[in-house]
Amino acid sequence: MIPPLPPSLAYGVPAPADHNALTHLLTQAFVAPPQAESSYIRNFGLDQFRVLRQGSQILGTLALIPMGQWYGGRRVPIVGVASVAIAPEHRSQGRGVALMEAALGEMQQQGTALSVLYPATQRLYGKVGYGPGGSRWGWTLATAGLRLGSPPLSVYPLDIPPNLPLSGLTAWEGNRVEPRSPQSPNGSALDNGSALDNGSALDTNPDLGLAIDPGATTLQTLQRLYQAYARHHNGPLDRAWGLWRSRLNPAQPKALYGYGLGTPSQPQGYVMFSQHRSPVPAQIAAQIAPQIAAQIAIEDWAYTSPEAGLSLWAFLGSMGSQIQGITWWGGAIDPLTLLLPELALQPHGYQRWFLRLVNLPAALTARGYPPGLAGELHLKVTDALLPANQGSWILTLDRGQGQVTPGGRGDVQIAIDSLASLYSGFLTAHQLQSLGQVTGSSQSLAWASQVFGGPAPWMPDLF
Repeated sequence: MIPPLPPSLAYGVPAPADHNALTHLLTQAFVAPPQAESSYIRNFGLDQFRVLRQGSQILGTLALIPMGQWYGGRRVPIVGVASVAIAPEHRSQGRGVALMEAALGEMQQQGTALSVLYPATQRLYGKVGYGPGGSRWGWTLATAGLRLGSPPLSVYPLDIPPNLPLSGLTAWEGNRVEPRSPQSPNGSALDNGSALDNGSALDTNPDLGLAIDPGATTLQTLQRLYQAYARHHNGPLDRAWGLWRSRLNPAQPKALYGYGLGTPSQPQGYVMFSQHRSPVPAQIAAQIAPQIAAQIAIEDWAYTSPEAGLSLWAFLGSMGSQIQGITWWGGAIDPLTLLLPELALQPHGYQRWFLRLVNLPAALTARGYPPGLAGELHLKVTDALLPANQGSWILTLDRGQGQVTPGGRGDVQIAIDSLASLYSGFLTAHQLQSLGQVTGSSQSLAWASQVFGGPAPWMPDLF
């Protein structure tokens, strides 16, 4: 059960006059330029932030960002928790736990299915029921390994909007769009807006789930290509508007280059990147000269056909005379790298994101499952903070969808933080058993692993 806040503390939405105080707090907490943190607040909207106050003093803050995340080919509504910061003089006093508990209470009231975050400290978030959900890997590739000849598809420049409004389209699935009007306030932090049909004739590829409106803007086309790509993986976000804005209009001034793959009327992918000079990782230094090398940093990409994937690599490889290296963030197992002629890439970074089931029935029902599986999984879940999740549950599978009812035998006994790792596919039930985090018969654990099986979960976004 979430304990109430002490009478001296208050949790709520910051006032417009708090913008500078939040900027100062985030700048110190994340060792970042003030203009970057101020831009971050504007990108997502002050109404998506929450503060913990004592009188007029702000002790801490966080952001609650409504988005979606793909699991089993279906979009699960989530709230991303970001910018969690406690003022230095109030740390080590339980303020961070109190702030997170208040936020989870709000999310539970709103019916949020899942919550996702990048933990600065695992101990804090483990206390409130978050567990490892997936990873984010940084990769570096020497362009010397990209000798692919001419791209199979045409490559054309994209007209990237230079100044996106502070609010706009947030998230969509298929032909349905959730809008935010640039002329109106953003609304509450957990309100995704109402679903609105585009009302236009769409060309749809049923195999990829790709829908492109012939009259779509560049941004709408990028969003639809990205969704067609992302939905076949576990973990990628259905991005909030603020994430799209930060990708296309970054706070740190830098030139962004965008190219489509295919034709404007029939796009099959895209790549967006910036260029810079920086030292290269020591493990690939022998392949790149000079040591301070010209590199491409891929900011975003998507491909919806093998030809688009090959065209992407061939296009980047054609810059090898000026560019010595390519960097990007992706998954531990990135299928696109299997199209490379040689495995000439090295990791340069790693981050792990955490997941929390806030509304267990909603989370289990929203997720997609292997369509060939049919039957029941009987769970017994412990969740001391959100007791509505606690107890025995039956997950019934039929044609890739799940239905949840209370009761059952409780064949698989698991805590809510460990269930996060099973839910996302980050760990199998037997792997969790080896860590002492789940109990059950060998048969029931094998069945649980099949139910939540699929590609290793990852996401390219940092929020």
